[in-house]
Amino acid sequence: MNKDDNKISFSFYHQNYFRDKQNLKKLWNLLDTKLVNPTRFDTVERAKKEFTQDSVEQAYNEYLGKEMLFVKGSKLGFCLSIHTFSNPSITVSTFYFNEKLADPKNMNCWFEWIKKFCEHFPIFFGYGCSFKEYNLKHKVITELGGGKQIIGAVGVSALEFLKYNSGIYWTTILGNALVSETNVDKLDKNEMVTVSQIKHHQAMITLNENILQTDYSTRLMHEKSIAEILNPAYFFDRNYPNFEYKQANEILNKISNQQR
Repeated sequence: MNKDDNKISFSFYHQNYFRDKQNLKKLWNLLDTKLVNPTRFDTVERAKKEFTQDSVEQAYNEYLGKEMLFVKGSKLGFCLSIHTFSNPSITVSTFYFNEKLADPKNMNCWFEWIKKFCEHFPIFFGYGCSFKEYNLKHKVITELGGGKQIIGAVGVSALEFLKYNSGIYWTTILGNALVSETNVDKLDKNEMVTVSQIKHHQAMITLNENILQTDYSTRLMHEKSIAEILNPAYFFDRNYPNFEYKQANEILNKISNQQR
């Protein structure tokens, strides 16, 4: 097992909220809690600048220049990565944690915080899983010879998001457009999952099993069956690269409007 296999991340595709200073201030307030205990921020991952309520002005100006922002916290290995793209015009926010998040007590607290994030900044699509599950779904290794290789990913880029959502995971969060265009209501009595409603017509779908597994083969089968219920055309699966996928029209329209 790789030492990082049991680390956990939650990623969200959403509008470019943080180009508006008031929205970044809102995020700063959301982060400034005992649960996160934010300590540093920067436009590079090795964040060195002290996080304070007043530092949001500096963070905003630097974010506008780089369209990247990182925030580190002292709890559970917390790191927030925000990356805003110009083409397509979309932001991907990812929260990273160590394996201690898998403790149900910790996970329950963070689930409530994640729901608040989605309430403040309604998303298009989001997901949460272990690094191991993510790699099974997306990691691509290209051998170059001589012991050299390139490690990449398939299905998760901003450009690919125009064609489909990256998949179904241990936790999958659907924004308003996907709730409207998929069959979320058919999961209400499904024993495999718990469906939680979030403000602004969003839904969180969570498998009723531990986020960390020693063998992910059953997990992947469960997720495939959930995709088939929702509508598999919206959710990428690397085992079916030539499937006729699609993205929700409302999502594409909002992205298009941001680019004008």
